[in-house]
Amino acid sequence: ADLPGCGEDATTYDDLVLYAAFYCEFGDFMAYDDGDTDASVIVPLADDLGPAVLGVVLAHEYGHAVQQRTGVLERRLPTVYTEQQADCIAGAWVGRTYRGESPNLRLGDADLRAGLVAMVEVRDPVGVDQFEVGGHGTAFDRVGAFQYGFTGGLARCAGLIDEPLPLMPNEFQTVGDRTRGGNASYDCSDAQPGEECTPAPEFLAADLNHYWQDAVPDFPTLEAVAVDDFAGFTCPEQVLVSEAVAYCPQAATIAYDEPYVLDLYDEYGDFTLGYLYGIAWGAVQQERTGSTLTGEARQLQLDCWTGAWVADITPDEFGRTRRSEDLDGDGEPDSTVASSPGDLDEAVRMAILLGDLGARVDRVGSPFEKIEHFRAGVLGGPDACT
Repeated sequence: ADLPGCGEDATTYDDLVLYAAFYCEFGDFMAYDDGDTDASVIVPLADDLGPAVLGVVLAHEYGHAVQQRTGVLERRLPTVYTEQQADCIAGAWVGRTYRGESPNLRLGDADLRAGLVAMVEVRDPVGVDQFEVGGHGTAFDRVGAFQYGFTGGLARCAGLIDEPLPLMPNEFQTVGDRTRGGNASYDCSDAQPGEECTPAPEFLAADLNHYWQDAVPDFPTLEAVAVDDFAGFTCPEQVLVSEAVAYCPQAATIAYDEPYVLDLYDEYGDFTLGYLYGIAWGAVQQERTGSTLTGEARQLQLDCWTGAWVADITPDEFGRTRRSEDLDGDGEPDSTVASSPGDLDEAVRMAILLGDLGARVDRVGSPFEKIEHFRAGVLGGPDACT
């Protein structure tokens, strides 16, 4: 059926599918796609995660309706800032219903997880400048705004237009990065003739050693080892960091489940390995210092430390990272490694994948908590993790 036009005579169904849902200030209405085509987003997500997905989508569009009434849409702001506030408002609605403050509806842990996944699925494509017209932000940005509203409510969202949350770069810095879609080669088997290539497991391990040895001069040089059958990995005093990565103190070795990593590498991208490495190197520091943190708190510090390491290798708009200069005076850049657009989003996906199913399980942290601590490390550095 014909849809109402938004500044035009009619809206085509193809246009609606492109946006999944939209609010139109000309006519003051919302429309959402309830189709089940290959291009549809909402229905497949709702089928997979539950109907709360639709609530999150509509709460976001209600955010734009609020902006129309408060004059925000008349200010000619970059789209990404109005979208950030709408994500915050969606988070505020979910937070209210999650805490039992709504007389009509109660959302639970699975619904909160669905909201986080929805933010990930409707992020800007990797490589897109989020300040272009129509930009919504990366998954890292969108989840952050959603969490900001969830914890702080509508009053906190009101201030975002004048003081927006920081946005992470999403444009490719090199031709090679663009060609690979932001993913480094796992084993260089797909490298082009004449191309310089270091396998991701090697350069990630080398950079983490460098990062921690800069911070802690007596930090050991760790070797990463791929294991085909992780259950068969033996070490007298092994420290199991997660179900897919462990630390062996005697051999100064990090072992990871290679089949598991390769599956995620193909599905999500290269920083699935970077995330596992990050929490493993952090666990070594906890062991070395005799950290008294236990359970969930111990695991969440690892998420924060992983975020702090990523912040150190995330390039700014000029392609510079915090360690791309020669700060130690040896005549060489402190690091030639840089994260790629999409890496932060892949870390968010890993936090959702590995997080506790319930907020009260308190084993490794819920997806919400893990993302919150990872973001704290990215935005605040290692000091935020103590």
